[in-house]
Amino acid sequence: MEKRGQYSGPLPRASPAGGISGELFGPIVGVLGKLLRFLGIIIIIAIVFVVFFVGTRYFLFKQQTGELASTVTHATVAGEEALNPVQRALKANAPGLYYIIYPENYNPYAIDSTVEYTEATKDLGVKIKEFHLSGNRRFFNLDEDIELEAKIDAGAFPDSSYDLEVFCLLDDAKIPQVPARLFGPNANGNKGTIAKGLSTQFIVNCNFPGGITIKNPTPELREVAKEAKLIVTYNFKTKAYARMWFLNKAALFDFQTRSIDPFKQYGINDPLLDSDKNAVPKQTPGPINLGLNIPFPQPFTTAEYKLFVKLSRTLGEGNLQTLEYLSIKVPSVTNLIIVLKGEEGYTSQAGRCDFEFIGEEGGYKEYKLVNNKLTETNRDCGKQTLKELALTETDCISIFKEPVFNCDFAVTRVPETRLQSDIITSEAQYTMKVQKKTVATVRILPQQPLVA
Repeated sequence: MEKRGQYSGPLPRASPAGGISGELFGPIVGVLGKLLRFLGIIIIIAIVFVVFFVGTRYFLFKQQTGELASTVTHATVAGEEALNPVQRALKANAPGLYYIIYPENYNPYAIDSTVEYTEATKDLGVKIKEFHLSGNRRFFNLDEDIELEAKIDAGAFPDSSYDLEVFCLLDDAKIPQVPARLFGPNANGNKGTIAKGLSTQFIVNCNFPGGITIKNPTPELREVAKEAKLIVTYNFKTKAYARMWFLNKAALFDFQTRSIDPFKQYGINDPLLDSDKNAVPKQTPGPINLGLNIPFPQPFTTAEYKLFVKLSRTLGEGNLQTLEYLSIKVPSVTNLIIVLKGEEGYTSQAGRCDFEFIGEEGGYKEYKLVNNKLTETNRDCGKQTLKELALTETDCISIFKEPVFNCDFAVTRVPETRLQSDIITSEAQYTMKVQKKTVATVRILPQQPLVA
């Protein structure tokens, strides 16, 4: 018997998702779930594609380069090319991976262009703007201290600071060479420092105590003119590099017989190759141009070649005074072997090399300039040398201060397939010399005794 108020029929079903709202939004939630699952699948596919793309490029690059140490060990950061946002992000956060994917953009010193003496670079280095008798005097009296003044503009280099040192010379002075006195920021005695990126000006004072000595006096002598020099020296270091590409001889011959450009075949556009496929070297900014030249079209193969290393000035003032060292580094890895004249593996009896092996590190063999060439380069172009060799100062500078060194080398192993790239680097530490001349006039009073 049914009790009053008690319902024994079927219970009503609850509305999904909580009543009426569940009935309205339930289908939407279902669609969103399917959409999210679809997007998840797309993202997974994209990740797989990127991994596959990078992995494929990595594998192909390893085939091209024979797993060169230059891939990551040699790679720091650099590049001349204009990058898209993805490339910029990859280069900033994973430079090693970036240069695996884009090996033709590898630049070990982050150099954009070789420094040339142009309107844009004319203020680099040291320039002597003025050099004259102090106070604009026209003469000094005999036995009087002789003072000269100068103004030096020291242009800053964008990547390096440097120090300078200043001396004064006066013919027949009782003290013929004296250290100058510098006035200006970062000056101490006759030395000054120029911070990178911050050009500086110095005021210079030269004092020759006691004046000059008259070597050949005559009763009629009343005036003599003596040459004065202001000499500024400063140390600097320049680095340079050139990229080389290598290919198996049989593969290269096959391309040549079919008139196929290997670089186009492999899709490589290297900004460090000219239209003839010769290497375009790059260097850090500085007063000396450190030129690397391998005058052969690339790619190289198992054959003999010649490397030239030339030092020449890039600025309007100054010349090389002393070369402290000059070195070159060539790659030394499993699938690429380069030997220089004089090394084991170089079979030709002909040729020469001005560099000698000093060690191996980080996938490179390092060589330094041989001592006799270093001594020759550091020969003084003073009066004694000019007299001994019957040279003008211009000729002496051209011969000894703008030298060309060369080295024959042989490539004895390259990878079996595809192109391989690496770099040859060079570094020079040296002292530059800038000088300016003027005339110091000394007058002799009628009753003044002359000092013989």
